[in-house]
Amino acid sequence: DPENSTALNNLGVAVAKINLEIKATEMYKRSVEKGNTLAMANLAQCFLNIGLVEEADGLIKKALKDDEPHENVPKVLSKIKEKQEGEKTEWNNILTMATNFRNFMRSYTSAYFNDYSKLGKFSGVWVNDEDQEVEFNVHNQRLMADWIGKPVGLSSTAYKHKLSGTVHNNSAVLEYKREPIDKTKRFSLLGSFDTLSLDCYAYITYDHNEIHITAQDPRKDCRLKFRKQNT
Repeated sequence: DPENSTALNNLGVAVAKINLEIKATEMYKRSVEKGNTLAMANLAQCFLNIGLVEEADGLIKKALKDDEPHENVPKVLSKIKEKQEGEKTEWNNILTMATNFRNFMRSYTSAYFNDYSKLGKFSGVWVNDEDQEVEFNVHNQRLMADWIGKPVGLSSTAYKHKLSGTVHNNSAVLEYKREPIDKTKRFSLLGSFDTLSLDCYAYITYDHNEIHITAQDPRKDCRLKFRKQNT
C-alpha cells in the first residue's frame, strides 16, 4: 500500500540498510507527511547525523505534539541534547587547545628569529617538572638530552625519555621519544606501555629561565617544561 505510513517508513529503514540514503530520506518524508511519528524520529536522526540539529529538533517537536508519539521520539530528543552538549564541550576544548598552540607558536617564532643573548643557549643542566636534573648537550647545532622518568601513578614501570633535533637561535625542532625501560613488559591492568614518538617545537623563554616544548600536532597532548638549574 503506497499510502500506508508504516510501510513507507519501513521501506525507508530497509533501503537505508543498503546505503540508499537519498531514497531512504524520500520514504521517511512521505511517511512524515502522513503523520507517522516513527518516521519523524528516523528522519530527525538522519538530520542529526549530518549536523542539521535545528531541522532534527523541529521534527521531534512536531512528533511530540501527537497524542501517542512513538517511543523512539524521546530517544532521539535525548540524542539531540547529548550531541549539542558534547559538541559544545568539544568546541570549547578545541578553542582552548588552539589558543594555547597559537600563544606557543608566537613565542617559538620570536625565539627562532632572535638570538636574545649568549645566556639563552640550550646547553647545560635543566630541571624538569619532576625535579629531575636533565643535561642538554648541543654540538654543531644538534641537541641531545635523555633521562629516566619516574613511574606515573600506581604504575611501577619507568620510562626513558629522549630529545634530539636541531637548534636555531633560541628555538629547536625536536623529536621526543618515550619508551618503557622494560621492553618485554607491554601491558598491565593499568594499560599499555607502548613507545611514544612525536615531532616537537621548543624554545627558551626571553628571560632564559625556562625551556618549553610542545608537539607540532596540537591535537597531541604533549607539553614539557624545564627550568634553569639554580646555581
